[in-house]
Parts: sequence; structure tokens; C-alpha cells
Amino acid sequence: MRYNKPIIILFTLGCLLRLMLFIANDYRIAYDDHTEHIHYIVKYRSIPPAESSWEAFQPPFYYILSALVFYLTEPLTGYGWKYVQMLSFLSGILTLYICHHIIKKIFFRQPIIQLFSLGFLAFLPRHIYMSAMLTNDSLLYLVIALTIFVLIKCIETGCKMRYLITLAVMGGLCALTKISGLLILLVIIISLAFTLPRLHNYSPLKTTGLICSIILISVVIGSYKYVDNFQRYGNPFVSNHRFFSQGEDLPPGSLDKVSFFSFRIKQLIQVPIINKHHLDSFLTELYG
Repeated sequence: MRYNKPIIILFTLGCLLRLMLFIANDYRIAYDDHTEHIHYIVKYRSIPPAESSWEAFQPPFYYILSALVFYLTEPLTGYGWKYVQMLSFLSGILTLYICHHIIKKIFFRQPIIQLFSLGFLAFLPRHIYMSAMLTNDSLLYLVIALTIFVLIKCIETGCKMRYLITLAVMGGLCALTKISGLLILLVIIISLAFTLPRLHNYSPLKTTGLICSIILISVVIGSYKYVDNFQRYGNPFVSNHRFFSQGEDLPPGSLDKVSFFSFRIKQLIQVPIINKHHLDSFLTELYG
């Protein structure tokens, strides 16, 4: 009980940081322009082909949800884009909440670890930024966090039907939110393959059957954009760089110039924005 108050304080501070940056940040300030993709759906009531805009190659879940929010709020308030941006803020807050419950489940007898883990997440610069931007990243974090939470419940219960179906749906939504969301399917496969036989004495056949059922449902739910890209361009993972060259003029200029193993925390503290002194450092940008 003595750790409840610090946890509430940390969570509140994390929420306030995200709220203040959300209020201060203009919806147009983001790493990429997602408004074109959303506006296309609002205008034409359909999913755009990948060559239509910079972000049109992305899976559509975030954009459909954002288009619905814009469609409902813009005529009433005139601030439709700010309400779309609010999706990221709300996703960020919910992600903090879900992650805290995941941490509690994993470290249920270690309150100090719970406290420091929540503190790390609450003050993680990258997540604070994303929670204040109009972007699909914040929603992806939330969907992944929910998927991991359901995965833990699935492992605990031996894949009871309601958790199995929920996990499969959440896996599909991860794939339907962003291409990187596909990685959660690998996490599901590995986690269930290692835990179900050990914790519940499931046979290899039963374990394989459960895993295949989950992955099959996830693929059916999340495959739309990948199938569409394959039919149009012969590549389910087509990139915006195939159609646009604007990224080639941005530093560091090419993948060869990226340092994947440096962490320039000193330079990040000195210049706490995207800057030439640490832009080519993958771990520094990932954190900050």
C-alpha cells in the first residue's frame, strides 16, 4: 500500500506532461504528414492507394478511426484536426495505464521494480512526443500494450476461448495499424510455444493448433492493406520511398550513415530536439 501514492503521483505527472505538450503542439508538427491520408478517406470514403500520399502505404486502422473523428468533429467545432490529434494523447495515457498493469502482473511481488518501470515510461521523451503528435505510432503502442496484456491472460488461463479470440483480434489490429505491428505475431508465437507446454502440459499438437488458430484469425483481420499492396505493386510491404524522393534529402542521408549502437545521451541533453549532433544515432533517436 505504501507504494500506491508514488505510483499515482508518477502516473499523474506522466499524464500532465503529455497533456501540456498536446495543448501546446500544433497538429501540423509531426514526424510525418498523416493528414493527407485521413483527408482522402473523408473525401472519397475509401482507402487510398499507396502512391497517393506519403503515408498512404500504411495499414488503414488508424486512418479510418481518425477520419471518423474528423468527420464527426470538424462540422461541429471547426477543430477536427485537433480532435484527431487528441487520439494520440488519449492513446498515450491509456498505454501508460495498461503498461503499469502489465508490469504489476510480471513483477507482482516487486513494488520497487513496478515503481521504477512506471517512472521510466512516464518520463520517456519519445512516448511523450508521440502522445502529442498527430500520428499512428501512439495508437500502435496502445494496441501492442493491450495485445501483450491479453497474451499474459491467455498464458495464465491456458488459452481459454474468450482470451484466444481476443488475442487473435488484437494481433490483427496490430498488423492493421502499422507494418511494424506485425512483429507482435512473432511475440505471440514464441511466447505461447514456450509457455503453454511448460505451464499447462499441452502437447506439441495442441500448442501448435492454438497458435495456428490465433495467427490465422490475426492474418485474416490484418491482411487487407498487404494484399492490396501486393495486388497493385507486387510487394505487400511497399514503401513510400518507391513513389516519393523527399526522404533522400533528409539527414543522415542514407542507411549506411546510421549508427545503430551509439547512445549519445550527453548530446541529447545539450540539444533536446531532433538535431544533427545525434540524428544519425539510432538508439539516441529511439529514446529521445
